[in-house]
Amino acid sequence: MWAQQTSDPQDKLQQTRDRMGKVSAELDLLHASSDQLVAKLADLDHSVASHQHLYDVRLAAAKRADAQVVALLTKVRAARAEVARQQSMLNQRIVSAYVQPDVSQLEMLIDSRDYNEFDTKRVFANRIADNDRTILDRLTRARKTLASEQAQATAQQQRARKLRDDAKRALDQVKQSRAEQAAVKSALNERIANVNAEAETLAADEHHLISIIQARHTSTGATPPPTTPPTTTPTTEPGPGSGPSTTTTTLPKVPGGPAFQWPVQGPITSPFGMRWGKMHEGIDIGVPTGTPIHAAAAGTVFYSGWLTGYGNVILIDHGNGWTTLYAHQSELIAQVDQTVSAGQTIGLSGSTGHSTGPHVHFEIRIWDVPHNPLDYLP
Repeated sequence: MWAQQTSDPQDKLQQTRDRMGKVSAELDLLHASSDQLVAKLADLDHSVASHQHLYDVRLAAAKRADAQVVALLTKVRAARAEVARQQSMLNQRIVSAYVQPDVSQLEMLIDSRDYNEFDTKRVFANRIADNDRTILDRLTRARKTLASEQAQATAQQQRARKLRDDAKRALDQVKQSRAEQAAVKSALNERIANVNAEAETLAADEHHLISIIQARHTSTGATPPPTTPPTTTPTTEPGPGSGPSTTTTTLPKVPGGPAFQWPVQGPITSPFGMRWGKMHEGIDIGVPTGTPIHAAAAGTVFYSGWLTGYGNVILIDHGNGWTTLYAHQSELIAQVDQTVSAGQTIGLSGSTGHSTGPHVHFEIRIWDVPHNPLDYLP
């Protein structure tokens, strides 16, 4: 039965890894702490907005460039028409000159009856020559204008094409960011659901756990001092997906305890305190399955076994009401009534019980009341 308890969470873990593996190479969503997921989601919200703005700007620029291309192509068509008109006029003059060639001034003088007729013919001939030069000049200018308009239109078409490509890349980035955003939201919502389910299961175990610790104190003759009720500092609790609750329960630090050390080395994936409306009695330290767990201080093991939500758990009595708890172990090494020294391996990390993935759930309790382990760890 214990093997079934350990295999199902591992299968679920692998399925989640496979599902989320494509989202982001820089962040392993499964092992990310709640704060990391919330921060990642905030980054992606900003990324989506930024890429969307970039896409809108580039798309608007591409549309303006397209409009300018249309205007330039209209000018190109007008320039072509003017070139054709001037070319037609020139062609007509060429044909006319071929059919009726111009005569020299000497020929005009010989053919004229008097000087007045000669002068009239000469003026008329000069006007024809001037008109021919004008037609040629207009054709030359029209061709230059056409070449310029075509060059501008081509350059603008290339610019518009680049802007459309830029807009498409920005749109692809928007789609990618939205996909990552949806995946992180899904992971965060799943984590919230798992955390709440875990907290509810652990809360159900709380009475049993307290009875075990109190039975230990009774058996050793330890008597707790008068208790000071904890004080709570509530703050505005955000809704699901916007981050864990910042409501905290504070207890004065108790002097005179053991010199604790970390049971494993790893990131804190979930801190002590309220998480989305549920109290988390210890800290979760993310480590791979099979990582050796060390006793945080010297003491005597008084519980080594299964506790529903905690999975495989070990409790160590350090004297004077101080107790440490190590949950979700894949393998229990230390046995009941065994005396252990600080740093001694007592088990291997895992994901047994109600767990969101491989980690060590670590608690420090003083007279069965949980305290924030970070207040006592170096």
